Amino acid sequence: MSFVQPYRASARIIASLLFLAALVVCASTATAQTITFIGDRGGNCISLPGGAAPHSFTVTISNVAAGRTIVITAATSGNATLGSITDSKGNSYPGDISQITTGVNFSRVFVHSRAITNALIAGVDTITLNYTGSAVNETSCATAHEFSNVLASGTRTEIATGSNGTGMAHATPMATTTLQKNQLLVANFVTTTATGGFTIGAPFGPMQGACLGSFCMFPEFRIVNAFGTYQGTASSVNSVVWASAFVCYLDTTAPVELQKLTIE
Repeated sequence: MSFVQPYRASARIIASLLFLAALVVCASTATAQTITFIGDRGGNCISLPGGAAPHSFTVTISNVAAGRTIVITAATSGNATLGSITDSKGNSYPGDISQITTGVNFSRVFVHSRAITNALIAGVDTITLNYTGSAVNETSCATAHEFSNVLASGTRTEIATGSNGTGMAHATPMATTTLQKNQLLVANFVTTTATGGFTIGAPFGPMQGACLGSFCMFPEFRIVNAFGTYQGTASSVNSVVWASAFVCYLDTTAPVELQKLTIE
C-alpha cells in the first residue's frame, strides 16, 4: 500500500492554506498609497474684459514636482465658458466638472486637474484659464492645490456632480457609494452675494479660496479611506445664492482586497 499520493495532496493543501493565510494578513494591513494634500499653490480673482479673455496667476509658495496632481478650482460670475487651462511649462488641465447655476444670479463653478509631467517653479511659472464669451467686468476666481498619490491616468474620477440653491446651508449632492476605499473628495462652493461669514463643513478642510467684492469661491477637500456615500457641506451667516461642484478622485493603486486572487 502506498501513501505517497495522499501525502503529496495533503502537502499541497497545507501549502495553499498557508498562502491564503498570508494573503489575509496582507489584505488586513496593506492599503493603497495614501493621498496627501501637499498645499495651496496660488490663485486670485480678476475682472474679465469681455469676449475671449485669459485669467493668469503665478504658482506660489513651493515648487510642484513632476507626477504630482494639481487640482484647479474656479468660478465665474457670468456666462463665460472655460475652454481650457494650461500652464507655462506646457501642462494642460482637463475639466472634471462644470456646474452652471440658474436664475437671476447666473454663475459657473469648475474643477479641473492633472498629474503634471513638467515640474513647476514657484514665483516663475503661471497657470492660465482661457475663457470665451465672457461679459465685460465678469469676475473669474481660480486657485491651485497640490496633491500626491492621486491616480495619474485612465479613469481618475469616480464621481462628478454639482448643485445650486439659495439659503444659509450649502451642500453638494450625496455621492453614490464609492468603489474604492482611498479617495480624494473635492467640493467647490461659489456665492454671489455677501455671506456675512462662511464656514466649511467638517470633516472637510479648507483650501485657498478667493473673493472679488461679494463674489467668492470656497473650495474644500477630504481624504477618505473607507467605502461610503459622501457629500461636501458648508454654511453662511447670510442667506445667499450659491452653487457647488463635487469630484471624487481615485488613489494611485487598488487595495489588496480588491485585486483578483487565483490559486493553481
